[in-house]
Amino acid sequence: GLFDLHGNVAEWCRDEKLPYPDFPPQPVDGLRARASERPDAWRVVRGGAAHEGPLLARCTARAARAPSTRVGTIGLRPMRRVVR
Repeated sequence: GLFDLHGNVAEWCRDEKLPYPDFPPQPVDGLRARASERPDAWRVVRGGAAHEGPLLARCTARAARAPSTRVGTIGLRPMRRVVR
């Protein structure tokens, strides 16, 4: 039930920026993480704003930023688990 919004802003993700082959997603939530989380580790930023062009505005675009980064083109998507 989650849907991507293209061209609004890039989206902060909880995942640390790690290489896909070395850190498979966890079974329940899909999070890619080390055994011990580092609070200062760079986090994944997905998607992008329309002014960045079509390749970077795609939902599959993946970059990373320091958690302290504050810019107007990165936001977040609040969500909650739906129990059925």
